[in-house]
Amino acid sequence: MAVARVNARVVEKTSPKKEDPASKTRKNRQVDARLKAFANSSHRASGAHIIEDDEIIAERAKSFVYSHGLTSEEAQRRLEKHGKNELPETIIPKWYIFVSQLWQPMPIMIWISAIIEAAIENYIDMAILFLILFANASIGFYEITKA
Repeated sequence: MAVARVNARVVEKTSPKKEDPASKTRKNRQVDARLKAFANSSHRASGAHIIEDDEIIAERAKSFVYSHGLTSEEAQRRLEKHGKNELPETIIPKWYIFVSQLWQPMPIMIWISAIIEAAIENYIDMAILFLILFANASIGFYEITKA
């Protein structure tokens, strides 16, 4: 006789007995009646639904299959076939992180504005746009490398 542990209770596991369909239908009606009574009761709010019925525990114990995990040979075979369960670490150079901050959509619009300012010889506004561009890239670089 095997013993299975289900929901912190020990239930004896016996060989399944043949039941006639009438008794099974009667049991299903009883369980349905219990569920309807429970649904309409105030026990749900009290946490009484956590305590399970012995019949439910016995039913779960019948279908319970205990697993011992992988054998060493199976684990070794899977390790050789699939490799280790890890991702390769990619290191991005810091200069690339900084330059990528200068080639986002908004900085590109600032680049275009700065080029237009240089074309019309408005160098003070061009310098301000470059200051904004590099300040923004520096702050973004700091935030990314800090994370």
